[in-house]
Amino acid sequence: MRRGKRSFNFKSKGSYNRRRNRGVSNVPLNNIFRGFAIVLRIAMILMIIILIFDFKEALGAFTKIFVLWSVNELILKAFDN
Repeated sequence: MRRGKRSFNFKSKGSYNRRRNRGVSNVPLNNIFRGFAIVLRIAMILMIIILIFDFKEALGAFTKIFVLWSVNELILKAFDN
């Protein structure tokens, strides 16, 4: 028997790898959506500031950004599961 190796294994290597790789994203598409989420958050902050000064013009743009942000969050949740 080699040193450091147990003779029995309670968990499969698959469950070990899933635990070890949790939070590590190897999917480039996931990284694109995470970057897009950051851009949308910045746009939301800017639109709130613009909304104060020019309500009618900014309301339509704010709604579009909010819808894009919501869809992006759903996509990111799907990637995480």
